[in-house]
Amino acid sequence: MKARALFLVVAMTLMVAVMANTSAAPAAPNAKGKNAAPATAAAGGAVPEEYTEIRNAIDALAAAKAFLIKSDKDFNGHKRNAIAASDAAIQQLRFCLNVSK
Repeated sequence: MKARALFLVVAMTLMVAVMANTSAAPAAPNAKGKNAAPATAAAGGAVPEEYTEIRNAIDALAAAKAFLIKSDKDFNGHKRNAIAASDAAIQQLRFCLNVSK
């Protein structure tokens, strides 16, 4: 059950991150003529283009977790598991970023 919840949280977050990344206005070209990737608060600093989706997913998961924490609803008992799954997914995505350095 926990694995399924984690999978659903990660899948939905990645979907939102990809949708947000593709619907956003393109970044201004840098000196080399390539589009510069936006910086994100979760990662701190410049974002290599190939990791923008991962950083967006981290930001989306953090926002969803903050929403759940602030919410008075229990979501039929899924709130605690969703927060834990969000933490686990954020941790795994950060591992991905650290390994890729």
